[in-house]
Amino acid sequence: LPVPGKAAVEDVSRRLPWYARDWADAFQGWATVSKCCTTIVFLYLSCILPSIAFGLVYSANTAGLLGVQQAILAQGIGGVLFSLFGGTPFIILGNGFELTLFAQVLYTLTMQLGLSFFAIYSWTGVFIGIFLVLFSLFEASKLMRTISRFTLDALGLFIAIALCYTALLPMVHLFLRYYYSCGKECAPEIPLTYLILVAFTVAIGNIMFNMKDTTYFRLSIREAMSDFSLAIAVACGTFLGSVVFYPYASFDAVGAAPASPVHFAPLLSASPLGLGMALVFGFILSLLVFNNQNVCGSMVNAKSYRLEKGTSYYYDLYVMGLITILLALLGLPWLLAALPHSPLHVRAMADFQRVSDGGLLKRRVVRTVETRVTGFTTSALVLCSALMVPSPLRYIPEPVLYGVFMHLGITGLTGNELWERVLAIATDRYLMPPDTLYARVPPRVMYSYTAIQLVCMGVLCVFGAAPYLPLLLPLVVVALVPIRTLLVSRLFSPEHLAVLDGTH
Repeated sequence: LPVPGKAAVEDVSRRLPWYARDWADAFQGWATVSKCCTTIVFLYLSCILPSIAFGLVYSANTAGLLGVQQAILAQGIGGVLFSLFGGTPFIILGNGFELTLFAQVLYTLTMQLGLSFFAIYSWTGVFIGIFLVLFSLFEASKLMRTISRFTLDALGLFIAIALCYTALLPMVHLFLRYYYSCGKECAPEIPLTYLILVAFTVAIGNIMFNMKDTTYFRLSIREAMSDFSLAIAVACGTFLGSVVFYPYASFDAVGAAPASPVHFAPLLSASPLGLGMALVFGFILSLLVFNNQNVCGSMVNAKSYRLEKGTSYYYDLYVMGLITILLALLGLPWLLAALPHSPLHVRAMADFQRVSDGGLLKRRVVRTVETRVTGFTTSALVLCSALMVPSPLRYIPEPVLYGVFMHLGITGLTGNELWERVLAIATDRYLMPPDTLYARVPPRVMYSYTAIQLVCMGVLCVFGAAPYLPLLLPLVVVALVPIRTLLVSRLFSPEHLAVLDGTH
């Protein structure tokens, strides 16, 4: 058995001597300062827009008990604290889609049982934090070695589908209400305007996101357009909705600011039944936060980025637990390590060099500026953005924010090997490039492996959509690990698995 806390203390001893450098390295020359400023703007826009969208979903799922301002406050407070006291400065904390599903189920349960939502919600957050601290002290992160792309790609495709479903559901309700089953209250311009704004936002976002793969403009301009694709899409959608289509697009997504965005946890008002529920839910959700934190940490600390100051998996998990407890006591939404924001953060701070590889020019990281300034400043700006509720954030139409979800879902498919294999199955095998990985695997093997993965993803979709079952989603994700190691490894040869399921 590991000595409790030994690994976390080793993380601190490894990172603490670099703490002053973590701040000073941001000011080593004008080029570095310019890189930091650009990264801060990029990260702020990439964080604040999804935070507003998740706050909108929180408000819908909890009848306004949690909302946009609380989601922004949570991300700002958590991000500032993690950038100050965390071990890995590149990790960005953000709101998670899975956590919005849990808030909806918990709100429904507490209303049906006559319990205090904030009491149970806060106790659940406290227990999540306690379990995360225990995971840190007893080095549970070592278990992440058994997680492969089989699990991560199935989970990634499920999240992409869930984000698109969340974006389309309100539009379907509007069409049913104002177009199909409207009676004398027909107003087809409302759902049609909603559809146009969602489609326009998604189209602009995807065009900008894929600009990096085109031959237009210079490389630096194409990459900037791709990095700021979400901000450009929201800006264009807001102009179309709030200026061109006004008043038909007057979908106020933010609403009025609450009298008090912080609800100090009424912990003493929780009943024994509520405490038991919170304990069970806290353990289940701690697995979700634990998984996200470690996956995010492994992506940020990839060898290709040439980081020099060491890793901090166990201490980061410890800090994450304490931050979760604090947010729970304030009645604010909990946070996850944000993907893809964290890997994009470290990429933005890397210096690249073009090298020749087999006659092809490829980009290789020369060095990476490891600093806390970018994460801290970004989180501080997000925190200040809570003052923008209700104005000027109320001018962003609701369908534009739901377009953000669909954009995130579609762009999240990039690099998902399960999705790439689904597309490969529908592609003429004789027209596939000869150097593709799947050309080395017999079609029957690829079809069988992909079918098993799609069944697992389908189970995730069932648990995500059925009433009350989203509470068990983290357990289903964990169950995919033994399915991969005990079942799939016996059905396929190691040579084929090396191609189909390379380690993360």
